[in-house]
Amino acid sequence: MSTREKLLVSLVEASGDVGATVSALSALPWDSQVALATLTRPDVLRLLTQYFEGKLAAEVVENWANAIEGREDIKYETGYEDVLSEVIHQLANPLLTVPLSLSSAQEIIEVLN
Repeated sequence: MSTREKLLVSLVEASGDVGATVSALSALPWDSQVALATLTRPDVLRLLTQYFEGKLAAEVVENWANAIEGREDIKYETGYEDVLSEVIHQLANPLLTVPLSLSSAQEIIEVLN
């Protein structure tokens, strides 16, 4: 597994320090011919559950979603591409969509379950 792939998997799974992962990824090319990691519903659910339980701040969730949105090297779970794309867009752009709150997190959790 390449360094880039490891970083992308770490980002998608939000394992470790998201900020450090994003920083390390910024040193690598943005464009990619192939997806090296897959964002799944359980990945988003895990992160939102942590937010819902008070373990993560809304800013961390926003930064995570911003780091994922628009990447060509991250694909979305087969069959759920549209809903995951919409959720990531919402989480990455709270000023344009819906700010993250306990109620909006709960709504997203229900949509993804």
